[in-house]
Amino acid sequence: MKEEYHIILEIIRNKNLNRIRESGITSIIQGILYFNGWNVFDPFEVKPQPSVPPKDRPDLALFVFGRRKALIEIKKSNKNINNPQIREQLLRYLDKAPDVEYGILTNAISWQFYENETNQMVAELNLTNDEDSVIKKTFDSYLSKKNFLTPELLEELLC
Repeated sequence: MKEEYHIILEIIRNKNLNRIRESGITSIIQGILYFNGWNVFDPFEVKPQPSVPPKDRPDLALFVFGRRKALIEIKKSNKNINNPQIREQLLRYLDKAPDVEYGILTNAISWQFYENETNQMVAELNLTNDEDSVIKKTFDSYLSKKNFLTPELLEELLC
């Protein structure tokens, strides 16, 4: 992992995030996205509060070449993302966004990755407890921008 990445993990592991508002948690999430190849400064790539008709708004959407690939719902760090109501909120967004590959539910400490096609959780992380190697492998698999750059997408863009 990059040294900068360890700085974010140290903040998560050593600071009391319960006193930080959701917007502060979003900043931490954006740092994690940045270190996974996303341009968090480009609102056409990492879009805040995207609309999911008719009136839903997840916290972030990840776009690759104008195609929406993931929705992220962010909660305060003291919220238990295992709460069925919170999970249902993300799954409702996914039901209305068939073009999205993954839904991600996080409070900065805990992360859950849902495959949209099945609405099933495919990975779960706890950044305070899991080993750095597990965190890296899971983020590489489900959060890294390079994994959304599939041969099928590139072929579609070239046609």
